[in-house]
Amino acid sequence: MVDSISKAMELARNRNRGHHNAHGVRWPESVVPQHQSAFAQAQPEYDEVEPEFPELEPAFPDARSVEVTAQTLERNRLIGGLTDQRVIDCYSLLRARLLHRVRQRDLKTIGVTSPSARDGKTLTATNLAISVALGGTHSVLLVDADIRRPSVASLFGLKVSAGLSSYLSGDVQLNEVLLKPPIDNLVILPGNIDPSLRPEALSSDRMLELIAELRARAHGCLVIFDLCPALVGGDVVTFAPNLDGTLLVVAEHRTNETALERTLPLLEGANVIGTVLNFAEDVMSSDDYYSGR
Repeated sequence: MVDSISKAMELARNRNRGHHNAHGVRWPESVVPQHQSAFAQAQPEYDEVEPEFPELEPAFPDARSVEVTAQTLERNRLIGGLTDQRVIDCYSLLRARLLHRVRQRDLKTIGVTSPSARDGKTLTATNLAISVALGGTHSVLLVDADIRRPSVASLFGLKVSAGLSSYLSGDVQLNEVLLKPPIDNLVILPGNIDPSLRPEALSSDRMLELIAELRARAHGCLVIFDLCPALVGGDVVTFAPNLDGTLLVVAEHRTNETALERTLPLLEGANVIGTVLNFAEDVMSSDDYYSGR
């Protein structure tokens, strides 16, 4: 995996070498994923244009409906508010390649992490969840499992007083904290800060029971967990191995080799199914950005 990440970042550097302008136009932060590694290795051809599907049966019908405006989606660079088709297409391609792996390996729970903060993992996880939900083949539960610094709810302009930490503390039941934004096939389990909750709660019996419950209910539903950065505490080390797969987000010009070298051993127990190169400056090409591992 080290080679695949290094190749992707070196490729991006090479493509921009000689004509990078630090003051030039750049894509908005965190919304330009370049997808490589496991998603791009040699595999049978398949149709990345997904057909229309009938309305999915809701996996979590008790989720409380919440209002989210188009202006909020646009301001926070979420799909549904984006107008740049190139960015939307990037997430559509990531969705297609992820779902190919999901079908191959019968994956139901996917974690998204990064080496450090500000690599764009939360926006990547959220836009990926929206893209999969809008694709029509799967419903999605987006879980904010970054209990140190939850931010998924704020991306939707939502203020919550209870969330995953409340559930892990035993203060609420699952159906009391699930939220249904006005996006087809998407449900959110937001995070909230509970100072009394220790990070070890992510590997507690209650959390493991929750994962088992979500897997049991995940008929046609993909559960995506926004995790904390791998180098922050030991949350990812203990939690990610309990999931079916993990995506690693790395940021061009931000994620350095030292951070990667420290991160990779921490993910040895996790099933890392691919990497996402974030903050890429050139997204107009397609095949040039893919490298196998």
